Amino acid sequence: MSEKVDVYKGGKIKFKGILDLGRMYSKIKEWLEDEDFSVKEDLYIERIRQNGKDIEIIWNADQEKNKYIGWEAKITIYITGANETEIEQDGKRLKMSQCTTEVKFEAWQINNKDDEFGDKSFFKVFYEKFIIGDKIEEEKINLFKKMQDLVSEFKTFLALYKA
Repeated sequence: MSEKVDVYKGGKIKFKGILDLGRMYSKIKEWLEDEDFSVKEDLYIERIRQNGKDIEIIWNADQEKNKYIGWEAKITIYITGANETEIEQDGKRLKMSQCTTEVKFEAWQINNKDDEFGDKSFFKVFYEKFIIGDKIEEEKINLFKKMQDLVSEFKTFLALYKA
């Protein structure tokens, strides 16, 4: 049986202000795809409220590292009170959204992803301890660093919109 190991939990960024939502959406998705993740949008909901539009987006991304190890990531975006506004930048009028945005980042490593050895067989324990153990730990560290890079990249993106 495959084993799902928490690698990155609780990464959350909140932003309140004027933001280009389309650009934000593209930025995160492109980053994941550039890092060889397969990205699937599992949820996209828009609700019109009295104070503006609320949007919820959930992406699940995965990547096969080798036959035994895989990565999964989940990006959840909550946008509340989105109202279209125009700003002037470099003499051009740009359409943006005044809103509150919260983005959550989570990631897991999947070991024995193809269920080669069953749940607790002797071969699985032997393989993970003596053959691929260092690689399992190395890939956990790599996934953690990737998620930190994504969060850092997103913070840099948001810094462009802070007044």
